[in-house]
Amino acid sequence: MGAFPPSVRRAILEWIFSARRPSTRKQRIARIAADAAAGRRANQWRRPGPASGP
Repeated sequence: MGAFPPSVRRAILEWIFSARRPSTRKQRIARIAADAAAGRRANQWRRPGPASGP
Protein backbone atom coordinates (compact mmCIF):
# COMPACT_ATOMS: atom_id res chain seq x y z
CA MET A 1 0.00 0.00 0.00
CA GLY A 2 3.01 2.26 -0.29
CA ALA A 3 1.77 3.57 -3.65
CA PHE A 4 -1.32 5.16 -2.09
CA PRO A 5 -1.33 8.50 -0.27
CA PRO A 6 -1.72 8.28 3.55
CA SER A 7 -5.37 9.40 3.49
CA VAL A 8 -6.29 6.65 1.02
CA ARG A 9 -4.39 4.05 3.05
CA ARG A 10 -6.26 5.13 6.17
CA ALA A 11 -9.63 4.94 4.39
CA ILE A 12 -8.86 1.47 3.04
CA LEU A 13 -7.80 0.20 6.46
CA GLU A 14 -10.91 1.66 8.09
CA TRP A 15 -13.05 -0.03 5.43
CA ILE A 16 -11.37 -3.39 6.09
CA PHE A 17 -11.59 -3.17 9.88
CA SER A 18 -15.20 -1.96 9.83
CA ALA A 19 -16.26 -5.40 8.57
CA ARG A 20 -17.81 -7.42 11.37
CA ARG A 21 -17.12 -10.88 9.99
CA PRO A 22 -13.68 -12.25 9.11
CA SER A 23 -15.08 -13.54 5.82
CA THR A 24 -16.11 -10.01 4.84
CA ARG A 25 -12.64 -8.73 5.74
CA LYS A 26 -11.10 -11.38 3.48
CA GLN A 27 -13.40 -10.38 0.61
CA ARG A 28 -12.49 -6.73 1.02
CA ILE A 29 -8.77 -7.50 1.08
CA ALA A 30 -9.16 -9.57 -2.09
CA ARG A 31 -11.03 -6.71 -3.77
CA ILE A 32 -8.36 -4.20 -2.75
CA ALA A 33 -5.62 -6.45 -4.14
CA ALA A 34 -7.49 -6.93 -7.42
CA ASP A 35 -8.14 -3.19 -7.80
CA ALA A 36 -4.50 -2.37 -7.04
CA ALA A 37 -3.31 -4.95 -9.58
CA ALA A 38 -5.56 -3.29 -12.17
CA GLY A 39 -4.15 0.15 -11.29
CA ARG A 40 -7.31 1.39 -9.55
CA ARG A 41 -7.67 2.78 -6.07
CA ALA A 42 -9.79 0.46 -4.01
CA ASN A 43 -12.96 1.59 -2.28
CA GLN A 44 -13.20 4.85 -4.19
CA TRP A 45 -16.27 6.41 -5.71
CA ARG A 46 -16.56 5.48 -9.33
CA ARG A 47 -18.30 7.56 -11.92
CA PRO A 48 -21.59 5.87 -12.83
CA GLY A 49 -22.24 4.84 -16.40
CA PRO A 50 -24.77 6.59 -18.60
CA ALA A 51 -28.24 6.63 -17.14
CA SER A 52 -30.93 4.80 -19.06
CA GLY A 53 -33.91 7.05 -18.85
CA PRO A 54 -37.46 6.65 -20.17
